[in-house]
Amino acid sequence: MNKFFAISLVFFLSWLYGCEKSEELISPYHYSILPKPSSFKITKADTSSTGIWRVRMSWTMSDTTNLKNFEVFRSIKYSNAFKIIQSTYVSYTFVDSSLPAFTDSVKLFYKVFPIGQKTDIRSGAKISFTGPEADMDSITIKKSK
Repeated sequence: MNKFFAISLVFFLSWLYGCEKSEELISPYHYSILPKPSSFKITKADTSSTGIWRVRMSWTMSDTTNLKNFEVFRSIKYSNAFKIIQSTYVSYTFVDSSLPAFTDSVKLFYKVFPIGQKTDIRSGAKISFTGPEADMDSITIKKSK
C-alpha cells in the first residue's frame, strides 16, 4: 500500500506543479517594422483587346519606411502550394496576365508579401526580409459559352 500511495503522490504532485500555462509565441521582430499589406483585393478579371485573360488586384501599406518591394504569389488550390509570379514589384496594383490554361473555369488564389530592407547597424550592410503576408483573396473565372 505504501508503493501505491507513493506513486499516487508523485502523479498528483506532477499534475499540480508540473503543468504550467503555455507561453505565447514571440512575433518576429521584422513584423513590427514592416506592416502587413491591407485592403488586398482582386478588383477585376477581364480580357485584353487581344483576348488574353487578366486579373487585377490592389492593396495598401500603412507605413513604407522599411519597404523595398513586393512579391505576388498565385495558386490554383487553397493550399500552401503558391508559386511566385512577380518579385521586386514596387507598385500597389498588379495585373496578372499570365494565367494558367483552363477549359471552362478556374479558381485562382493570390497573396502578396512585402519585402523590407534595413541597414544593419553593426556592419552597415543592407538586410532584406519578408514581412507579414496580406490576407489571401480568390476569384473564379468562367469562359463565356
